[in-house]
Amino acid sequence: VEDLGKYLPQLVPSLLQLMVYSDDELMELGSDEDNDTSIPDRPEDIKPQFHKGKEENHEEDDDEEGGGSGGMSDYMEMWTVRKSAAQALDHLAQHFPEQIIP
Repeated sequence: VEDLGKYLPQLVPSLLQLMVYSDDELMELGSDEDNDTSIPDRPEDIKPQFHKGKEENHEEDDDEEGGGSGGMSDYMEMWTVRKSAAQALDHLAQHFPEQIIP
């Protein structure tokens, strides 16, 4: 990990670039289809959720959503290059805080 320090000036901008949303993704995220801010939250919507194993969580999500109905929620749960880049940048910031976070 320490050997990566000399590559940070090239690596960090590349990772940040991979995290940028495309115009299509921004339009999809900005859609008012799922905007329910005017509807009060139900108690079950805001109760704490505890981390579960990947298999346990996936099975429960399928049951709650009717077998994985698709759509934007599936896209948001997918592992993407953006999420991978963010995770890599997070790990680098933990190992090289002075170089990444001024």
